[in-house]
Amino acid sequence: AIAVMEAQVKNQPSVPNYQHYLGLGHFNFGNLLFRIGRAEEAVQAYQRAVTLLATLTKEHSEKYEYHWHHAVALMSLAGALEDTDQFEKAMMTYRDAVGRLESLMAQRPESDDLKRYLSGALINMANSLKDSKPEEAVIMQAKANKTLQSLAEQHPERPEYQNDLATSYLGLGNSFSELGQKQQAKQAFEAGIEVGVALVDKFPTLFEYRLVLAGNQVNLAGIFLDDRRHVEAMTKLDAAAENLNQVRDAAPTQAMLKQMAAVEQRKRAQCLQEMAWQLATDPNDAERDGKQAVAWATEACELSGWTQAVCLDTLAAAYAETGDFDKALKWAEEAIDALPE
Repeated sequence: AIAVMEAQVKNQPSVPNYQHYLGLGHFNFGNLLFRIGRAEEAVQAYQRAVTLLATLTKEHSEKYEYHWHHAVALMSLAGALEDTDQFEKAMMTYRDAVGRLESLMAQRPESDDLKRYLSGALINMANSLKDSKPEEAVIMQAKANKTLQSLAEQHPERPEYQNDLATSYLGLGNSFSELGQKQQAKQAFEAGIEVGVALVDKFPTLFEYRLVLAGNQVNLAGIFLDDRRHVEAMTKLDAAAENLNQVRDAAPTQAMLKQMAAVEQRKRAQCLQEMAWQLATDPNDAERDGKQAVAWATEACELSGWTQAVCLDTLAAAYAETGDFDKALKWAEEAIDALPE
């Protein structure tokens, strides 16, 4: 299809619509490449789309759709650049996309599509900045969240708006967490879960909805873990694992699913290790349970690949509580060997 459009542009270079269609062709090809995990090739396709659409916006500044598609292509390019670890270029491209979308918003302030894409651009940029510039990330996330709340309220019949809102709560919660504002993070994750549960009840087979819901559940579990509220943390982790399992075979791309599953397993291992340690070492004899501590510590070790010293040390303490000192010594030595040099 791209070859056909290139031939049309070559034969009739003065027809702007042919260049527009070619730009969209490269953009759609970039989307396909990105979805199947070929991010470096996607960058090249998006760059070709951006170059063609940028030329059109200069030569035909009155054409709204050229500016609109140029901004959307910039957004996708930024995401692909970030995925290929070109962070500085990604940030520059995100800011360019946001600036262009804001300019279009000034022309069409009532456009829901513009509001949605601008919010998405802010969320993506904020997610990239949350580690290095968490204060700026929170401001961006809050701005996007406010817009998406309004869209979701105005269009309850549009499930994609609801999922955008749940995604926004996930990003906002993560940004609050980076700032150490745990209560605000907890509230954001809980709001995202409320929206996500309602969506999954209506659309149980949609991969994207379950993945966002699982993200909010896993991150809320992390808040509970920080407060040593292990039962509540495990409840959220179980719910997240169920959502991930429901879409394991249906996911169009496995990369994001694997990443989320890895986070869930890591937090589950931490939760099990901490609960096992409590049962193995509680100063109150009545509260100790060596057998259960061994079971939880063993599962924590399995989830962490038998490589985490803290899990191995906990397993040693659990065996010591059961009176099996040979195994306690074995796993204590394994824990020492697993310590970083």
